[in-house]
Amino acid sequence: MRWSGTTQYRILVGQLASSDSREFERRVLPILRLAWPDAIPPPALNWLDQAGIDIMIWSDAQPFPLLVQCKGFKVAEEEMGKSQIQQCLTSIASFKESKLKASDFLLIHNRTNKRAEFREAVSNALQVNSLLVPLQNTSLYSGLRIRFAHRAYQEFFLSLFIRDNSSDFHGAELPAAIKRLLIDLETELICDA
Repeated sequence: MRWSGTTQYRILVGQLASSDSREFERRVLPILRLAWPDAIPPPALNWLDQAGIDIMIWSDAQPFPLLVQCKGFKVAEEEMGKSQIQQCLTSIASFKESKLKASDFLLIHNRTNKRAEFREAVSNALQVNSLLVPLQNTSLYSGLRIRFAHRAYQEFFLSLFIRDNSSDFHGAELPAAIKRLLIDLETELICDA
């Protein structure tokens, strides 16, 4: 069975999907800390918070190692529409127009990207600032088409989170492929296994 088919996975995904605003930011932070242990929320109402930054890694000089904007939507997946697209586009534009610079900029939301209209608008605005992968069966003559790599990254970060918080998940067993990935990352000194 794939890890995404487990009860623990569905619980965590449900918690993220049902969270909005600051609650979503609080739920995302420990998951991001698996890859970026120094991630913190900026102080409320300071200039970074006012610029729309929800999570970051502090640096005395720019570029910041990480800047994150979180979008916890209340609407169901099938209701994702122009309002949610505009919220993401506004966040991306405010980051691009700000004087902030980041080595990594993430826009994290709590929906699955199933709606093509949403995916295309947001991915076009993000351009190379996103975790994107080429679509299969893309012809050289039709141009390169891309999609969010959310499932691969989502499963990886959620696996790390569950591994590090296994007591909260009653000893959930990670799939062999994820275990091998974590061993590879530990070997490369990217994370602790």
